[in-house]
Amino acid sequence: MPAFWVCRGLQLFASQFGGSLSLCKDMSHVAVEHDVKLASAPILGPYSATTRRVNSYHNQVVSDTGFQEGVVPLARSSDGNIEALQACNGQLLAVMWHPERRSDGPDDLDLHLLQSHLLGQHT
Repeated sequence: MPAFWVCRGLQLFASQFGGSLSLCKDMSHVAVEHDVKLASAPILGPYSATTRRVNSYHNQVVSDTGFQEGVVPLARSSDGNIEALQACNGQLLAVMWHPERRSDGPDDLDLHLLQSHLLGQHT
């Protein structure tokens, strides 16, 4: 069954699949907006290899040291930390930002991810 995880969900996902968590020493991810660079990946569709602005409310960051085979980073912040992941042939998808906390609702990238993921178009 597909699962879409947000923020702490990505942190849990990463820790279960071999990633590492650390505290954000400079608080640059707490209550701010920042850019993420999206990977080139089928699930990202027209958003592949672009840069997007996302919100941020976390004080832990995820790095990809030691991920198990099949875990794919989908987005990184400018400091190199992971902001989105997928695994299990696309069945698991997680983002560090909060689509539900945007004042104007989820943006077009968020809607694309949710729709393609829930409709099973996640390879």
